[in-house]
Amino acid sequence: MNGFKHWFVQPIPSTGDFRIRGIGVQELMRPCTINRPSGTLDYLFMYFSDSVTIEQDGGIRTFPPQSFKIWEPKMPQHYGNPGSSWRHSWIHCDGPLVAVQVREARVPLNRVVSLGDPSLVEKHLLEIHEELTSQGQPDSMILRNLFQNMLHRLSRTIEDGTDARFPKRIPERFLVVKKYIEAHSAEKLTLTQLAERTHLSVPHFCSEFRRYFEVSPVEYVIRLRMHAAVYYLRNINNSVSEVAALVGYDDIFYFSKLFKKRYGVSPRAMRAGIKSAAKTP
Repeated sequence: MNGFKHWFVQPIPSTGDFRIRGIGVQELMRPCTINRPSGTLDYLFMYFSDSVTIEQDGGIRTFPPQSFKIWEPKMPQHYGNPGSSWRHSWIHCDGPLVAVQVREARVPLNRVVSLGDPSLVEKHLLEIHEELTSQGQPDSMILRNLFQNMLHRLSRTIEDGTDARFPKRIPERFLVVKKYIEAHSAEKLTLTQLAERTHLSVPHFCSEFRRYFEVSPVEYVIRLRMHAAVYYLRNINNSVSEVAALVGYDDIFYFSKLFKKRYGVSPRAMRAGIKSAAKTP
């Protein structure tokens, strides 16, 4: 990708609660250090593709590639690499919406965090830049939504073991297993089969699955099946035994026991209530 930067003489949109003053993606900088003791009058979001030094906690420290920081207005900005060229992606923006969205997304301010995936920033900045430059009149709602999406993707990806607000990122292999369970919940699934997909032992897999999703894999399957059963019961052409089979249970009595435990009524009682409601004028 050829890097670029784009400054706007007037912020875009020129009015409203969210204004963009400048944007850059993969901008290449010569060896240098930026030092703004009084910061800027707007928010600065910055992702570093290369190793740089950044002021943090009153000292200048070296941070690895894929570091990210948001500076609030008027906060001192000190970053760069005096020894070699470096690339960064950034956006200068202001307006009441910025503070609100950052707070709601719970993205840390004035603190360096590690992202790992550059698309978390660059993809959204490219989309924002396209909206700003490819339209005669950029749509402020689209810009707001793109900005908000970026913040929320950042929020759920930031990995910071010292702050409970930012849980550890879920490994891809567990996301894959979760999707597999959701797509095959009505089939016969074994813990051994699922654990093999993560290359872990069954006890380790169960422990990690609960840590990431706050529920055991067995309970997760049951929840999916019971949730689907409610929808199948609303089709009055399905018998209760057929519904049990559709969600993965050959034993209708075991199915009914699990269903009543979750919803407080048996499947037959829920079906009767659905039929009664359908007859009510």
